[in-house]
Amino acid sequence: MYFLLYYLLTEEDSDFMQGIFVSIPFKRENTIVLFNEFRNIVRTTIIASGAIAVIEGGITRRFLKSTLPAALSPLTIIKDQQSRFLQQIFLREELLFLQT
Repeated sequence: MYFLLYYLLTEEDSDFMQGIFVSIPFKRENTIVLFNEFRNIVRTTIIASGAIAVIEGGITRRFLKSTLPAALSPLTIIKDQQSRFLQQIFLREELLFLQT
């Protein structure tokens, strides 16, 4: 598919394109119209896909930039609670050790 698109968009006078041109069972004028329409559709699709990718990338970046810190904050709270819990356990064990 990409091979065909490459030759369709870059080399219109190549042997490959002439072979396709001859093998289409339409009049020459209709074949030219068909190729021109196909070329326009392919270019429009490529441009639209690129524009949509850029827009979606910007939206995703903004979403992750604004929500990722909020999503990670519960993890930091849990980590702080675990470290406090471990500190309490070590203090208890240290007190028990000092009492004996």
